Amino acid sequence: MTKINPHDPLHTGIGIIDSQHQMFFTLLKKIKDHNFKQNPDGLSDIIDELHLYTLFHFETEEKLLEEYNAPEIEKHKKMHAMMADKIEEYRLHIMTDSCILTEEISIFLENWLVDHIQNTDIKAFASI
Repeated sequence: MTKINPHDPLHTGIGIIDSQHQMFFTLLKKIKDHNFKQNPDGLSDIIDELHLYTLFHFETEEKLLEEYNAPEIEKHKKMHAMMADKIEEYRLHIMTDSCILTEEISIFLENWLVDHIQNTDIKAFASI
């Protein structure tokens, strides 16, 4: 599992944000470890948890960025909205077709998280 530490390229330097990012990697591990055959409904529960946590985290992050007038906040919010929409798409897909592949979700989530943290969050929080 990806673990964020102060020397990690995923470290923003903002404690609450780094700990919330770490929770995303915990949820990602749950998705990767999910055994569909043993618990077909379990993935839906994990994606629901991911969806709620995503909304919570994005609200926290956006309030902090607004408080400090971080540059390109609107662009940042649009990226968050696109991610939230994608997770909602997965939630709806799982409701109608519970055979969705955990690999697809985990690859997308891990790629998006690493890219977003490294290329957007770190730059945004550097200005604070």
